[in-house]
Parts: sequence; structure tokens; C-alpha cells
Amino acid sequence: MASRRSAVRLEGSHDGTHISHRVHFDAPPELVFARGTDPEFMPQYWPKMARIWDVVGRPDEVGSSFRFRERLLGRYYEGRTVVVAVDAPRCRRP
Repeated sequence: MASRRSAVRLEGSHDGTHISHRVHFDAPPELVFARGTDPEFMPQYWPKMARIWDVVGRPDEVGSSFRFRERLLGRYYEGRTVVVAVDAPRCRRP
């Protein structure tokens, strides 16, 4: 499998504040999607993510959710993420 540069973009909002986080990986899109959507891996590429718990469902499934604690601007925030849409990478044929 050839290595390609891929990106994961995570977006959310809290109290009217929009947060966007983009990370680039030198890996195939399928692997990036699998790791980027799995909350257990988030602290490895999102250093501000302090804790993940209460994971419900599969990460690539609409309706799945997890709770998190992250440090932002010197303060800790807790929240819950719910997957509302999934757009998995599609195989490209030459």
C-alpha cells in the first residue's frame, strides 16, 4: 500500500465557540480515517485531550459517542461528542 499524505479535520462547538483542529499524517487515507475517528487514539495526535471515557458504539457509526476532557487556554473543559455523519474515504481506481 503506497503512503500518501492524509489529513483529519475535527470540528466542534461549545457555547458558541467554534473549534477546528487539523492534523496531517504520512499514511494511507484508510488508516488515517480509522485512527482519526477512534477516540482511543485522539490523545496521541491531539495533545490537549487529557482523557476519553464513556465510549458508546463504533467510531465510524452515526450515533456513537464519547465523553472527553481537554485543556484549552489553561483551563480544563469536559464535553460529549456524538457522531452525526460519517464520510469514509473511498477507494480510487487508477
